[in-house]
Amino acid sequence: MNTIQILVVEDEQPIADAIKLDLEECGYSIVACVPSCSEAILILAASKIDIVLIDVRLSSGLTGLYLARHMNESAQKIPFIFLSSADDQDKDFINDALRLGPSGYIVKPINKITLWATIEIALAEPLNGRIRSQSTILEIMSVKSTFII
Repeated sequence: MNTIQILVVEDEQPIADAIKLDLEECGYSIVACVPSCSEAILILAASKIDIVLIDVRLSSGLTGLYLARHMNESAQKIPFIFLSSADDQDKDFINDALRLGPSGYIVKPINKITLWATIEIALAEPLNGRIRSQSTILEIMSVKSTFII
């Protein structure tokens, strides 16, 4: 089984560190954790990324919504999951985010099992061209079950 390559775009270092640890414990490979859209765009251009986790509000000026728009306009169709704080729960803001077609939307604080399940569902979506066979899904479940207690 190939290791899933993930890019994390999160500007709060303690949250980025916690997400990275959770992802590693789930068996994923983290290509990079970056705090800004500009850094994420450089990583996306230079690396093979399977999925991107994007904080919707970044302190660097450009929002996660900007990055999602950029990704939607690129030739690569990489699935992305929005990460949001409880402060971002304005209905209009969420609707703007949903119009960009995320594969998931997770509200912080992030639960490891929710994170894992959302990533796996995102990668199994037919629109992402990543439909996994039943045997692959069973293999993932057996590997991941070590942290589901």
